[in-house]
Amino acid sequence: MPPESDKKPPEPKKPDQPNQAAPDNEAGSNIGQGKTVLIVEDDPTSATLVKTLLKNEGYDVIEAGHGKEAWFKMTPECRPCLIICDVMMPEMDGFNLYKNLRQNTETQKIPVIIISSRKAMADTFMSLGADEFFPKPLDTKKFLETVNTLSERGHVILEESKSEKPADGDGQGRV
Repeated sequence: MPPESDKKPPEPKKPDQPNQAAPDNEAGSNIGQGKTVLIVEDDPTSATLVKTLLKNEGYDVIEAGHGKEAWFKMTPECRPCLIICDVMMPEMDGFNLYKNLRQNTETQKIPVIIISSRKAMADTFMSLGADEFFPKPLDTKKFLETVNTLSERGHVILEESKSEKPADGDGQGRV
């Protein structure tokens, strides 16, 4: 029989469905149901915190470790209704990702929340038109309220853009 220290703790029970709220979600909210949020964060601890908060609200989450990865994950078939982006990252930082998002007609209306431990960057991003800036560590209550509001706005924008797109001639559904 193995010593007590060799025994593994039981694994926590996972929700059966990806959008099912975790049992400890105080509101039992599924406000994010059917909505996808892209988290662009190179710090695994911060990424896990944000991902957990969003999953508990019922959101589908796409993760990217830097701006370049995020840019390539956004396809016409996989368009988030909200982007949450750190600033200081390798490959492509938050400034360049934000600039690219706003210059592209397919992504320019997607709401963006900037998160950073550098509070001094708030004015810069807000003057560039970011929808919100949150300093780290996050005020989780205010952060989730903002996520819920902006994701709803982004969801409406995405639905409107789908209905406005003319059918293309190649039959491939390309944008």
